[in-house]
Amino acid sequence: MKPLLIGIAGPSCSGKTTIIKEIVKNNSHIVRLKVDNYWKDKNTFPKVLGYRNWDRPENIKFDVLAKNLTDLKAGRKTEVPICKKGQFDRNELIKPTQIILVEGFLLFADKKTCDQLDLKIYIDIPKEVSIDRKIKRSHRDWPAEKYVKIATEYSHKVYWPEYKKYVRPFKQQADMILDGTADIQDNVIIIIKKMQELTA
Repeated sequence: MKPLLIGIAGPSCSGKTTIIKEIVKNNSHIVRLKVDNYWKDKNTFPKVLGYRNWDRPENIKFDVLAKNLTDLKAGRKTEVPICKKGQFDRNELIKPTQIILVEGFLLFADKKTCDQLDLKIYIDIPKEVSIDRKIKRSHRDWPAEKYVKIATEYSHKVYWPEYKKYVRPFKQQADMILDGTADIQDNVIIIIKKMQELTA
């Protein structure tokens, strides 16, 4: 059986990572790929209003991701990059499994990658929820007050306008649209049920 490739996209802080972690927990037949591991060198990112813009598709090595997905779908092992905030760390060799989950804010913006997906899931949340969660996450990671101010301005002036251009237009291409404000376990159950149907 060829691996089932499932893509999960949606606004930042919509719960994609949390949902996937719950799905892959204790499931050795599922491999998880993160678009965040395919960043180009962050020093090449364009700047907007003095901020480094993390929210554009051209910042992602989609050609590498597409090759990795092609390899896995063909039943071949493949080397995937491991990246931390735009800094390359190492490659990791992974082998195809029954289900491949691919997660990323900008995932659906690349047609070549998107066309390889067997199921596209979009986790949706309102603007105010996405931005509020994004600012709170920044506050958690960088407690200094100046970073809260930076995160607030970036979220409103860079992240959300880019989201409207490069993420929201692809929402209608999704096979499933889930509510990111709903209970996490409810969304996990819906996705697992769909996976079971497709692999039965």
